[in-house]
Amino acid sequence: MSQALAALTEQGLADRTPAGWDVTDIDAVFDWWLNSYPGPGGLRTLWYGLEPPVQQAEAAISLLTSGDPGRMAISGDVAADRVAPWRAPRRAVVYAQSGVDLTSAGLTPADEEDATVELIVPKDPGVWPRPTAAEASGSVPLADPLQILWDVARAPGPDIDEPVRHLRRTLRDRRQRASGSWAA
Repeated sequence: MSQALAALTEQGLADRTPAGWDVTDIDAVFDWWLNSYPGPGGLRTLWYGLEPPVQQAEAAISLLTSGDPGRMAISGDVAADRVAPWRAPRRAVVYAQSGVDLTSAGLTPADEEDATVELIVPKDPGVWPRPTAAEASGSVPLADPLQILWDVARAPGPDIDEPVRHLRRTLRDRRQRASGSWAA
């Protein structure tokens, strides 16, 4: 975090204020994030299923929660559709603290081009959202908003620019309404 804040400060994109840190140009920060974030790292498996990705993500979560679930979060198209509906989700990204074989959830291993679900055991702890009422109620939270933006931006397909622009606009508007809060 301190390295990111130092880089943002050097580029004039963030300032330290008596109340904490303030972003001076959110669009430039989005660009910086999308261009500099190396990804969540960790272990990644790709899966394909015939059901819509939202249902596939639910099946994966159900399978993950049947054991020792640990932390989980939804990202990619499925999370973006909850935050800023724009298009039908094409790929779900599920972050979990442990991996699982998703064949019993009706999915089959896939290659990059055909995958409809990515199951990632991330190395980067920044993918996890802050604890929320959703976590307390037992529902699976969405990943950090910047992580969702990054996952949508790297999704396969020729029309990625539109959903990325729409998600950026929604996140920017939320931040302005909440006076700096990233709460989803």
